Amino acid sequence: MSQSNENWWAVPDGVDPTDPLTARREEAAIPLSLLSHDLYAYADGYKTAADAVLREAMESPGSKNLLAHPVVFLYRHYLELALKDIIILGRQLYGKLGNVNPYKNHRIDLLWAEAEKYITEAFPDPDTTGYLDMAEATIVRFGEVDPKSFNFRYPVDTDGAAILLPNIWVGLQNLKISMDHVEQVLYGVASHLDELLSLRCSEL
Repeated sequence: MSQSNENWWAVPDGVDPTDPLTARREEAAIPLSLLSHDLYAYADGYKTAADAVLREAMESPGSKNLLAHPVVFLYRHYLELALKDIIILGRQLYGKLGNVNPYKNHRIDLLWAEAEKYITEAFPDPDTTGYLDMAEATIVRFGEVDPKSFNFRYPVDTDGAAILLPNIWVGLQNLKISMDHVEQVLYGVASHLDELLSLRCSEL
C-alpha cells in the first residue's frame, strides 16, 4: 500500500490542527483519541447530524429521497443511544428494573419499556405525564417502523429478502419538530438522573 493511501485522511502537511484558525478552514481536523466517551455525547452527535442532513433535504428537494434513509436512521440511532443512557443511569439509582441488555439490544420498544420505569421513578408527578406522552408517541412509532435498527441501513434483510417499508408519508418539518421535543424530554431526564446520582454520591 502506498504512503498516500495509508494517509488518505491524515492532516495535510504544514497544517497545525491545534491552530484556532484551522477550525474555520476546510483543513479542520478531529483528534479521534480525545473525543468524548460519554454515551449521551454520542447520542447528541447523531441527533445533530440528523438535523443537518434533514436541513439539506429540505433545502434541496431533489435530494430528499436520497437522504431519507440516512435522516431516519440517524434519528433512530439517537433515540437508541439516549434510551440506553437513561437505562444505565437509572440502574445505578434504582437498581435493575428490566432485563434488556443496553450493550447488545437494539430494540426501541424494549429499551423504552425499561427506560420508562426509571423516568416514572424520577418524575412521579402526574403533571409530567402529558409531556412524556408526546415523546412516547414518537419513540413508539420509530419502534414500529424500524424495530431492530435495520430498515434504514439496508434494502434487504440478512436473508437477502427485500425490506418493505410501510406505505406512509413522512413530513420532514414535523419529524424535526417531533424529534426536538423528544430530545428536550430525554435530555431533561438524563440530566435529572445524573444530578440525582451525583447527589447520592456526595452524601456517601
